[in-house]
Amino acid sequence: MNFIYWLKKIEKGFFWVLLMLVLGIYFRTYFTYYDQILPAYNDEYGYYLQVKNFYENTSLKMPFSLDGLVSEVGQFSFHGFSYGLFHGSIAKIFGFHNHSIFTQVNRT
Repeated sequence: MNFIYWLKKIEKGFFWVLLMLVLGIYFRTYFTYYDQILPAYNDEYGYYLQVKNFYENTSLKMPFSLDGLVSEVGQFSFHGFSYGLFHGSIAKIFGFHNHSIFTQVNRT
């Protein structure tokens, strides 16, 4: 066997170990602190509304705007459509409930 073959196998193995490590840290942190996750800034509430809008209406349009400015293409929010699409799709698959990472709203 040649050196490049073994190098590719090592790189592939390292990638999977690193991915599992990152996901393990993410999920351990999430399940340890999920009831304490609160929006730190007011734009996080806008993200929450984007996810809720996609979950309920399957729409990527901006759910609200303080100044009326939206994207000319698709009427997306100023943050873009990817957050609502990604997390809204997760909400459609697993449900939109209080233990979802994107539905933690300040309860204090």
